[in-house]
Amino acid sequence: QRRDMIFPSVTNDTYYAMDYGYSPQDFLYSYQQALGGHVAYGLFPYLDTRISNTSSQLETAAMIPVIKYIRHKRLTAASLLITAYIEVQEQPTSAAIVYAFEGGEPMDISMFDDGQHEDGDAGDGTYGATIEGIPDQTALTYQVKATDATNLTATLPCDPVYVYGVGGELPVLYINEFMASNETTITDEYGEYDDWIEIYNAEEEAVWLGDKFLTDNMEKPDKWAMPETYIEPGEFMLFWADDQTEQGPFHTNFKLSKDGEDIGITSITQEAIDQYIFGEQSTDVSEGRFPDGADNWVMFESPTPGISNEFTSVEETACDKILIYPNPSYGGRVSLSKPADFEIFNSMGIRVGKYHHSQFFNTRGYNKGMYIVVMDNGQRIKWIRQ
Repeated sequence: QRRDMIFPSVTNDTYYAMDYGYSPQDFLYSYQQALGGHVAYGLFPYLDTRISNTSSQLETAAMIPVIKYIRHKRLTAASLLITAYIEVQEQPTSAAIVYAFEGGEPMDISMFDDGQHEDGDAGDGTYGATIEGIPDQTALTYQVKATDATNLTATLPCDPVYVYGVGGELPVLYINEFMASNETTITDEYGEYDDWIEIYNAEEEAVWLGDKFLTDNMEKPDKWAMPETYIEPGEFMLFWADDQTEQGPFHTNFKLSKDGEDIGITSITQEAIDQYIFGEQSTDVSEGRFPDGADNWVMFESPTPGISNEFTSVEETACDKILIYPNPSYGGRVSLSKPADFEIFNSMGIRVGKYHHSQFFNTRGYNKGMYIVVMDNGQRIKWIRQ
């Protein structure tokens, strides 16, 4: 039926014979015969061969349990919920979490598909269990194990999942600077002028952020979970308060109000690590601590997203001021008005370049976006890579 429906169009196609030299009659033959060239099979013999080969490769053995969608989340510092979807050919299913605290012996805990230990409905194949009594700052590893009625067993993932330890004393993290109305100051990696919050780690060691939250409402202390990463000692880390979490792990699920509101960093136990209540803000003017981590809050007409607020204390004179050009840059070489020691920071506050007594740098390797060029005399220049 399909062949007869297509054939009139093949006959009327004046270009058909120019393609490999096949005729309309060859089109009819091709359903049963190999015509040579790129037609190694007739259509129906080809399908018969595929069916035969596929059938010969089918496994007749029983299906081992299928485990997928393994997830975990902290309920408290001492408890961890683990869920997974499990399917078996022969019911009933026996499921367990095999886990071990760092340096300890393996243990196991049964998983249930009862609608109380997981995020799905009872009987939907999503199993779950909660590990309780996790000591402060103790990491653990886990795998999910499933067994069916015939004793076929699967354990996944192949390498145990590593979960960082949390709890203990609250770290010294600060909301160091923020902007609630950004129109021209700095763009995110998508070229958007969004609100932003800068976090500063005043500790002498790295701090794990994966068990902490940012919020714009202290009545909802766990509003947005921070990304699973470390902030290094003395590091300034930038977060985009744009309510666009789909844009990446550094984009929050809330925006800041220009009229004023809360900002808070909270722990897994919803304790306040740092918080600040701010009033009405001006466009492209940030508010922050001066110096970094201090109780003194000031307005910055020259904001310093992702870098130290102390750079604002350096007064620039006409003879000290350095220019860079072209700016914006579309590629190639960027020049300075005189040689200098300088560093380049991206929009996340991460240093991506360092130069000594140089009067130019090459834009190769720099992604499109906004950068801050910081001179050794404290001068800051916004540079745009187009």
